Amino acid sequence: MTTPQEIDQARWEICRDLARDVLLLGPDGADLKLSYLQVLIDEGLPTTTAPRRVVFADQGFTGRLVDRALAPWAW
Repeated sequence: MTTPQEIDQARWEICRDLARDVLLLGPDGADLKLSYLQVLIDEGLPTTTAPRRVVFADQGFTGRLVDRALAPWAW
């Protein structure tokens, strides 16, 4: 049988993990947003050795923009 302390500890760990995901914090508290932005803006994504065609099946405006940005040959 689980004790209330075990349940509270499990809930706390779930809440902490979700907060880190939302805030984009690594397990050590590092700011992942900064490193992601550095890769996307400063360094750029590395060129792939095996390109693939990707289709985004989203009816929204953002999905069309992403689809167009990542697959310009499809337009």
